[in-house]
Amino acid sequence: MNKTLVGRKDTAVVICCDARFLPYALFTCRQIAFRCPKRKFDIVIVTQDALQLPDWATAWGVQSCQMGDLDPVVNHPGIKRTLAVINSSIATMLPITITSNLEHMYRRVLCFDSDIYFEGGDLDRLMQVDLGPHPLAAVREVMLCHNPSHHMPDMKAMGLPRFNYFNSGVMVIDTKAFEDQDVARRCWDIAKTHPDTLNFAGQSCLNGALMGSYAELAPSWNWCSSTTHPLLTLSYPVHIHHFAGSAKPNTTSKRRVEARFRSAYEDFFRLHARPAKDTPAGTLNRADILDRRFAIRAGTLAGSQGNLGGYSPVQRFLGRKALTGASLGITSLATHVIRTAA
Repeated sequence: MNKTLVGRKDTAVVICCDARFLPYALFTCRQIAFRCPKRKFDIVIVTQDALQLPDWATAWGVQSCQMGDLDPVVNHPGIKRTLAVINSSIATMLPITITSNLEHMYRRVLCFDSDIYFEGGDLDRLMQVDLGPHPLAAVREVMLCHNPSHHMPDMKAMGLPRFNYFNSGVMVIDTKAFEDQDVARRCWDIAKTHPDTLNFAGQSCLNGALMGSYAELAPSWNWCSSTTHPLLTLSYPVHIHHFAGSAKPNTTSKRRVEARFRSAYEDFFRLHARPAKDTPAGTLNRADILDRRFAIRAGTLAGSQGNLGGYSPVQRFLGRKALTGASLGITSLATHVIRTAA
């Protein structure tokens, strides 16, 4: 680990990335620093690369931490194929090992992927949330919001039963519990036993190791439906948008994306950090950009969700009793888990 990292608080927002995705990580860091001026946590970019942070980032308290080598299994051809398919990097495996480096520095870490758009919310409170007996809290994978009985293909290929699979793009991790429960070793065991079935790299390892034993956060803390259900957030305020998958807000895609996301990333990249040539990039056609005002007037939703009067599976999931009212903290931007039992 890079010994220059200085832990000033007992909690930290940790963003895992490599040099290729550093501009995206810096975008998220700037949002957090700007929207959490009285924060009681550090902001750390975790990487295996030797990164040089811009002066404005270090002035706002952003630090970088260079990790050592991961388990040799990450060099398996099956894992490399997975990373190529999902247009990602070995950085997706970093959350598995961050606690071994940061346990003695931070009590809790809020671990982000680099493709995160922070809308707002009290991240300090989020990192104090009750995890029960679990090492981490996360949001259920969006496919299980559409169909609660869905059996994730990576778990099915491993011969594991169906359970409440989570998305690892946003995780509240208790570093001591993570270490005490030997989660990292269990993840590497999964990787070594099933290297060809890790459809989502580190996420597959974490889910295979924990098998549903995590505290479940409300979907507003890791919203992966910004392109498929762009207007749902009019009635369901979202704290964190996660552009999971290969399509990013600044890339060409068949999915529609709100113009505000596209503009925010473009403005930041132009002024602060231009992505490398091999970073996902492209030019969106006007038809690919969803202007929310026009969509509201037209009364349409992107994709196949019909009109605003439609009732999609995601809406039914959000309408569950366990997810309504104060448990989401919609008006106060508070945070609560909705499930801590295994």
